This record gives sequence, structure tokens and C-alpha cells, in this order.
Amino acid sequence: MPSHSDPRRPDRVHRYQPSKETDSSFPVEYVNAAGMVCSLLGLLIKLKWAAWIGVYCSLIYLANSRSSDDKKQTLSLFMLAMSSLVMVYMQNPAPMALAFG
Repeated sequence: MPSHSDPRRPDRVHRYQPSKETDSSFPVEYVNAAGMVCSLLGLLIKLKWAAWIGVYCSLIYLANSRSSDDKKQTLSLFMLAMSSLVMVYMQNPAPMALAFG
């Protein structure tokens, strides 16, 4: 039987260093906070555009949330946004007027 030498090269072995998260995208937590603020503005001050932004932010948060995120927080943000939109349009069902027009 021929003897085989060890093919590994100890001088080429590098210890694994986990990379730091350098995610250049916008953090999802800011979208969550913006959605909560806009939904509350839409609900309390009856601003239709704020309610729509709240719905948009809640959908962005829902699409970009990690599986480890709290599901109750995600659901509460979405339900707050939808309820603010429903309440705004129940109070005033007229279409939203342009602010600059």
C-alpha cells in the first residue's frame, strides 16, 4: 500500500470571521415607526394622506420583516393602519383633494 501524505496546507488555513452587517438598505424599524406615527395622525387628526402612508409603511414592514420579528407588533401595525384608513373614510367619504391644487 502506498503511503499518502496529508494534502491539507496549514499555512493556507484561515479562521472564519463573520462579516459585519453592512446592509445599505433603510432599516425596517424606521418604517415601522413611521407607519405607526402616520396611522395615528390619520386616526386622530383625520388626515387621509397620513392614513394612506401608514398603510403603505405597514405593507413595507410586513414584506421586509424578518421571521424572528414579533408577529403581534406586525399585526398591530397593520390593523392600526387599516382601521385609521377605514375611520377616515367613514367620517368623510369624499375623495382626497390635492393639497397643492
